[in-house]
Amino acid sequence: MRQNLFKLSILLLTFTSMAATQSQSPDKPNPFKSGQSVYLMVMKGNCSPYFAGERELRHEFEKLKVFKIASSMQAADFIFLVYFDIGIYDFEYKRLYAFAVSPATYTKYKTDLYNLRDEALWISEKDDYLNYKTIVKLFHDNVLKK
Repeated sequence: MRQNLFKLSILLLTFTSMAATQSQSPDKPNPFKSGQSVYLMVMKGNCSPYFAGERELRHEFEKLKVFKIASSMQAADFIFLVYFDIGIYDFEYKRLYAFAVSPATYTKYKTDLYNLRDEALWISEKDDYLNYKTIVKLFHDNVLKK
């Protein structure tokens, strides 16, 4: 348990030192196109699923009507994974991290947030107290730039 908390602390420090938003690197082609299918996942601090969050995330993607929601990981062109950290008590400060990864990358690394971050097609860190609307809009704005 203590080792996991240490790893999580290192991950948080790493994210904090990164820019608030990082889109895909300029030397790589944009892997995102309107009409692609996306599988949505939301995980809490202990990497357990958070289904209420997935419903909210799905609602925000559906409102924008840009990407199709995949019913399975295997049917998806990419996975949009949101991880959020909470304090010791549920009412404490929350931090939201979003990754877009390929299904192969997620299958390979699952809950290894370090490798998911390193292999992400897109990543963002946002201080928005679980505001899915903002993070979904930010993702769309970043990846669908002309």
